[in-house]
Amino acid sequence: MFIAIIVLATLFLWEWRLRPAMEAVAIKQAHWAANEAIQKAVLEHLEGQVNYNSLIKPGSDASGQVVFMQADTLTISRLQAHTRLAIEESLAALRG
Repeated sequence: MFIAIIVLATLFLWEWRLRPAMEAVAIKQAHWAANEAIQKAVLEHLEGQVNYNSLIKPGSDASGQVVFMQADTLTISRLQAHTRLAIEESLAALRG
């Protein structure tokens, strides 16, 4: 009986001492998994959909010379929204 109490006390002490390290490792693994899911979602969603010409539109003067470059904010906003949804779906898959 005495040996069982000592064994249980030792196990409790080990668990108490190791808990902060185990929690830190678990947090790092969760961050790693979330980052990986985000990167995969972004790459899968953006692959083949984005090129410079679809995001930037040249502005020209009356003679047809390019005088400025303008961001296509509507396309960029759509791309951002679709990418955000893909990321949220990927993270939801990790939870469930």
